[in-house]
Amino acid sequence: AELQGLIDAAFSADSVDAILQRLDTDGGEWATKTAETIRSKSPLSTRVAYGQIRAGAELDFEDCMSLEFRLTNRFMAAPDFYEGVRAVVIDKDQAPKWQPASLDAVTDEQVAGYFASLGENELTFD
Repeated sequence: AELQGLIDAAFSADSVDAILQRLDTDGGEWATKTAETIRSKSPLSTRVAYGQIRAGAELDFEDCMSLEFRLTNRFMAAPDFYEGVRAVVIDKDQAPKWQPASLDAVTDEQVAGYFASLGENELTFD
């Protein structure tokens, strides 16, 4: 509760980059640690998760579940999930090699691809 104002101020930004800029500008211990944590994660997954949170706020339950299913399918078909498991669980080197390697290298098209329909494999509640 004591950090709610900082959390709201940082995470109400309209992009991952803007969130990180707000955290960096704050410079406090919590903000610095939070920015470091965000930067240590998969850049593509970070951008997709940002879009997921924003999209999910506008969806009903069934549409949220369909989105979750779609994103899970896409994450399981991409290399970063497996690279994270390798770095943390298998080799335990804590040094994942993300693809792409930086937030700047993630394109809007890559992010949009995660949200695209799965066609006949789309989750439905009929």
